[in-house]
Amino acid sequence: MKRKDFIKLASVFALLIVTCSLLTVCSNPFFPAKSSNDTPATAEDVQELIEDAEDLLDEINISTDGSDVGEDDWWVTQEDWDALQDAIKKAEEDIAAGEKDLDEILAELQDAIDAFENAKRRGSKPQTTVEDVQELIEDAEDLLDEINISTDGGDVGEDDWWVTQEDLDALEDAIKKAEDDIADGEKSLDEILDELQDAIDAFERAKRRGSKPVYAIVLDIHGAEEGDIVTLGSDTGGEGSEIAIGYTVANTSFYNQLYFSGIAETIAEVTEHGDGERVYTIDADDASDGVIIITATFLHTELELDPIAFTNPEEHITVTYGDLFTNAITDAHEGSGAISYSSSDTEVAAVNNSGIVTVLKAGSTVITAEKAADDVYVYKSR
Repeated sequence: MKRKDFIKLASVFALLIVTCSLLTVCSNPFFPAKSSNDTPATAEDVQELIEDAEDLLDEINISTDGSDVGEDDWWVTQEDWDALQDAIKKAEEDIAAGEKDLDEILAELQDAIDAFENAKRRGSKPQTTVEDVQELIEDAEDLLDEINISTDGGDVGEDDWWVTQEDLDALEDAIKKAEDDIADGEKSLDEILDELQDAIDAFERAKRRGSKPVYAIVLDIHGAEEGDIVTLGSDTGGEGSEIAIGYTVANTSFYNQLYFSGIAETIAEVTEHGDGERVYTIDADDASDGVIIITATFLHTELELDPIAFTNPEEHITVTYGDLFTNAITDAHEGSGAISYSSSDTEVAAVNNSGIVTVLKAGSTVITAEKAADDVYVYKSR
């Protein structure tokens, strides 16, 4: 081979090697050429991405299965939320330490954000409607109607609930705000519903039981014949509460009556057959060991009526411990039946057949007088 040809061949071979090398660099996908516009990440870049991640956390709902999240909203599990929160904290710590490349910090945080985005799911809770909000408003109004207002619960029965006026006003304001927000139409119904529910929850937490003693009311029924009925509207209540007493007096004799005793208050007698109602106002002085016993006596007779009365007609009489006290029946009755007396709490006071009361200890009791029937006049108690 001539030297000239050798030189030409070597030149071609060299050109071929250069050309192949250039093709290899340009076409190898595993080593892409870095753009002349790429610049290293800065602390500001990482901080901006941290803020983006924090926005994601603020805007997302946390749920276990999405059933409590609206169909138009997104949710993640607490675990997913915590993972991004941890990634944000790690990025901030890495920046502060200054030992890790900012590009690496940025890439790790971006990976955490991508994982968070992939974990997001749509909720399955049906879309909130105006009717849903209106229904919750009605529930809130029911709560207001059923509650007692007090400053310390001392005027509210132990079985009843109370809140302060401030607590009640707060829920009323929340109801009005929900109604206004619906009318404005600028706020989402989910947000309106959540705000009202929060107010209801706060109201429920503010509720307290009253401290006013509650008494059990018991009927002690005597003389009932077929068709006679007497019932209590409520069998418990605090002092001052009104208890309805419903009755039916059967028509079995010439005289058909119902009268009440065992309590200091005079409850009007029922003097003829039929249906009706009487009211008893609870008095703490009528109670013994937390129980008030109202004696209801039906009377069906052909005998003449003959009322009796105490010498001192006062409903409440205070006597000092150890004193003797006499309050016998007057002679203003016609019948000749024997008069007898009884005490509802013999540990507090005893009474003899002359109406002399001996006080045995502090407390309250009801003294009852009874006149036996005779051939003309009917039995009567007071």
